[in-house]
Amino acid sequence: MSHLKSTIRAIGSPINLVFCGLDFAGKTAMFIRLKTGKFVSDLKPTLSSTMDSLSLQDDDGLVNATIIDLGGQEALRDQWESHLKTTDVIIYVVDANDSSRFEESKKEFHQRIVPLTVETPCIIVCNKFDLIKAKQGVKKDAELITTVEETVQTALEVPETKDYLTIVTSQKTGYGLPKVTRLIREIMMKG
Repeated sequence: MSHLKSTIRAIGSPINLVFCGLDFAGKTAMFIRLKTGKFVSDLKPTLSSTMDSLSLQDDDGLVNATIIDLGGQEALRDQWESHLKTTDVIIYVVDANDSSRFEESKKEFHQRIVPLTVETPCIIVCNKFDLIKAKQGVKKDAELITTVEETVQTALEVPETKDYLTIVTSQKTGYGLPKVTRLIREIMMKG
């Protein structure tokens, strides 16, 4: 991680997080859930980008962050680069319930995200666990979580040359969000 980013964090400035991924992956729902603690189901696609500052808290501490939520429609993806180059952590959100878009998500991941992860950490969020769980029924959560993580990592062909963190979440239930916050804080402490 660059010396400048570490210096800025050392004096207490908020870290920069960028949420990106395909449209309908759940980026805005995650942004709102982290900000308000509530799930909003009737969201429309983000048409450009939204930025806000908030404090993310887990059991071990607090992280002050500036979050940029980028629109995921194909016509907006060229705008990601300017935000991604200046972020401290990339949050790449995948609709883990929609395997029909895995190939498109893989293309964007390799074209836009992987080249930037040499210096910038990336958390891959496998969203919509509540929908997957409802389909699977009796399968134990731990087993299903591992299956979802492995499925998304394989579908995206996540490079093994770097440690990409993968987390299963549900914006509807809030499942996994405390872990996302903890990982962001841990990444920043390593910086």
